[in-house]
Amino acid sequence: MKEKYMVFWILSWSALLSTCGGVTDASRNCEELNPVFRENIAGISNYKSEKRGQKITEAFSVSIPPNVNLDVELFQAGCTEEDLSQEMRIKVYPVDGELLDPPSAPECAYAIGEIMFNLANLEIHSLESLSAWGLAIAKKHRKFSYNEAIYIDDAKRFTATINKVNRQKYVAFTVLIK
Repeated sequence: MKEKYMVFWILSWSALLSTCGGVTDASRNCEELNPVFRENIAGISNYKSEKRGQKITEAFSVSIPPNVNLDVELFQAGCTEEDLSQEMRIKVYPVDGELLDPPSAPECAYAIGEIMFNLANLEIHSLESLSAWGLAIAKKHRKFSYNEAIYIDDAKRFTATINKVNRQKYVAFTVLIK
């Protein structure tokens, strides 16, 4: 009786593990997500990266010419190209202690495109996809309104949404690419 109970227990746990978080066909086909940035890229400071399953969070500070100080957070989630999403949060700090007036959505989209392009130039070989996103957003900048998704590719596969938050010490922009 004890042996039958033990066999039942083992089979039950095996079935549970195979259906709840075990290796499935879907997880075998899941592409490995990797961080976009690295700690040793010149110009990046305070870099942190955390990976949990198919989610990666990165955060860092950077100064880009002419005199712009940014805190950047990048969130990636997904398994395949079809369900991958990237969210970049950019905090822009005042230049010379003076907070800039938040720009219109098209101006903001163009500036975010330039920021992404400049970030990509920190290490052009490993960040070229960021450059492509930046150029795509800048190219379509006139179509942007805050909080509205805009197709940023001709095939209409990827959308970008720009949101803004005004704070006393910075202006924060969020770019969501799906």
